Amino acid sequence: NLSNSPVGDTGPEISPDGQHIAWLHNVTEPWIMDTDGGNQRSVTDAIAAFGEPTWSPDSKNLMTYCNNPDDLTVHGFCIIDVATGDVQFGYAMEFYQVEGLSWSPDSTRLLFSGEQISGGTDLYVLNLKTGVATNITNTDGDNEIGTWSPDGTEIAFVGNPITADNDDDPFANLYRIDPDGQNRELLYDPLSLSPAHSGPAYSPDGKQIAWFCSDSAPSAKDICFNDSDGGDLIDEHTDGDAGFVAGTNPDWNFTSGYLFGDTECDGDLDATDAALLLQNAAELEAPVECFEIGQSHFLNGDHWFYGDFNCDNEVDALDGLFVLRGVLGMPMTSPDCPVVGSSADVFN
Repeated sequence: NLSNSPVGDTGPEISPDGQHIAWLHNVTEPWIMDTDGGNQRSVTDAIAAFGEPTWSPDSKNLMTYCNNPDDLTVHGFCIIDVATGDVQFGYAMEFYQVEGLSWSPDSTRLLFSGEQISGGTDLYVLNLKTGVATNITNTDGDNEIGTWSPDGTEIAFVGNPITADNDDDPFANLYRIDPDGQNRELLYDPLSLSPAHSGPAYSPDGKQIAWFCSDSAPSAKDICFNDSDGGDLIDEHTDGDAGFVAGTNPDWNFTSGYLFGDTECDGDLDATDAALLLQNAAELEAPVECFEIGQSHFLNGDHWFYGDFNCDNEVDALDGLFVLRGVLGMPMTSPDCPVVGSSADVFN
């Protein structure tokens, strides 16, 4: 229990740099804390009603739906500087409800699900430079939550099919669409229809989409993993009777990043560099001498072979990836052997 608060805490989101969690405290107050639950604090002293916040890609700002601190009758979006608490209001527009905010990877656009006061929910892309919001789904009665692909070239979303009467097929299917609203494509239609579905989340490499769905049975609490290219079901995990909130995305989050290159500065990527990475990433007592092919050693009481894991007759940094996977259970963003000086991100 991180917040341990008597008031409502909703919409948690880990910052892209893995250092903080932002959430909505006491219905209308954006707060942040360290990822271990420490140093909890309000982000701003501005008097306004804020919605659930989302991080900018550089982890320096939060975007929320809000009313204007200078004129509480005007609604729109606020950018909050996390370091100073300053609030910049802009992009005034009236919605009955806004959720699923998602900042584009290049920080130029904002994706959100907006419900008009007159009824009907659609996905919108707000250009943060021009202040123009474009309805990219534009279908009656849809309930849609979406997110950007890691490269920002497409949007995956969960919503209704385009039919004359959406009541027969509520909030069930997985789609892909271009940021300008073109090329809408059905990726996956679960076997069991249920209105309790969430928005999707791309894996860091963009190859999979995770979302809460009801594929195994009506109202089942499944976490589905689909191929982002063809939509095929890759895997499905059933979470028993554990509940989830419709509209809440699963979250593949960045947890740490380490230099993955010539750590010892000798001009080569070898097992010594991999051992240093292992030691730095997990604070393990990893030896730093270069191991010969087939050699092994003890690590935290366990016996691990540290040698030519990929059978290329060399002990190099690529073998270190196998050590990270085997010892720590950490998948890496790329299976390729990085060049000297390159970096890789470690994801949870």
